Amino acid sequence: MRQTFDELPPKRQLQIVNAAMEVFGKNSYKHASTEEIAYRAGISKGLLFYYFKSKQALYEYVYHYCDKQVQQTVAADLQQGCDDFFELMDRGADAKADLIRRHPAIMDFMMRVWAEQGQQHAEQITSQLQKAMRQNYGQYFAGVRLDRFRDDVDPVRLHRMLLFMVQGYVAEMQRLGLAPDVDEMMAEWHCWLRDLRRLTYKEEYQ
Repeated sequence: MRQTFDELPPKRQLQIVNAAMEVFGKNSYKHASTEEIAYRAGISKGLLFYYFKSKQALYEYVYHYCDKQVQQTVAADLQQGCDDFFELMDRGADAKADLIRRHPAIMDFMMRVWAEQGQQHAEQITSQLQKAMRQNYGQYFAGVRLDRFRDDVDPVRLHRMLLFMVQGYVAEMQRLGLAPDVDEMMAEWHCWLRDLRRLTYKEEYQ
């Protein structure tokens, strides 16, 4: 009797997940080829569909795998304890950069998931994403001293702006057909945080 996916050795599971992550990340869901995923994973298409009954099931599995990796990274950040918005954002970015170095395709995949929110294949994931964003914000920034911000600054809006800036950077790299350079992106990130700290914090906290 053949093994189920969860019974495979972790290294083998990771090969399949990484292959799917890469193909789903580089293509829309409609144009992501399960034949290419199987080829990159070094297995037959039939075996891929033995482990995952449908393309949709594989897509959702990879999303939950990536989400779990990100959530573990967030949890590690929270354990460190930090009351400064920009320091916390910086720590989180450094941890996520390490995650991207271990899983080079994770950023492309999660960006693709984000861009395809609301489409039929992503309906369930869309509701999960929106719920997670609300929960994560409250948990992640619970200990942050918001009194350091100027009175006319909305920290929630600032956080969303930073997310959009990262998404814009990655989208531009994708448009140019280039793989995002993690070190280059982190250098940009540090500059953004430095400038935004000066623009949004009260003078005594800059």
